[in-house]
Amino acid sequence: MNSSKATARLSTITADDKFITTFSDWTKVDNNGALRVAAWKDGGSNDICPVGFSVPTNDELHRETLGTTNNSFGATNAFSSFLKFPAPGIRSSSDGIYRNVGTSLFLWSRTRTAANNNKANSFRIHSSVGFNSPSNRADGMSIRCIRDL
Repeated sequence: MNSSKATARLSTITADDKFITTFSDWTKVDNNGALRVAAWKDGGSNDICPVGFSVPTNDELHRETLGTTNNSFGATNAFSSFLKFPAPGIRSSSDGIYRNVGTSLFLWSRTRTAANNNKANSFRIHSSVGFNSPSNRADGMSIRCIRDL
């Protein structure tokens, strides 16, 4: 990539040419998450899933793991289900340390949070419950692509 393209890309991401802007998010361009939500579903060049698949919404994750939209699901069931969820834990955005490895599942969701607060929705299975939780966008979590219907 030539330097003029790299400079244009950096200035698109942040005004100060830094890729990581804070420990809670890696860009200021899309503070409310609308562009990222669209990119994770559109099948375009920025979609992180293969064609015909997308990052699921909160409701889709609940249906795939819980069979309902309630929270009554144990980690043991999640990790032994036919979906074979791993328990990779999470990479903390504040210090880079991996946490809950071997005990918890953290998955990004395509559902936006209500507030413009550098947060994004995630789905977590920890101990005996599955639940949605807003997380710093700079946290390192797994992605599970599901087939579009």
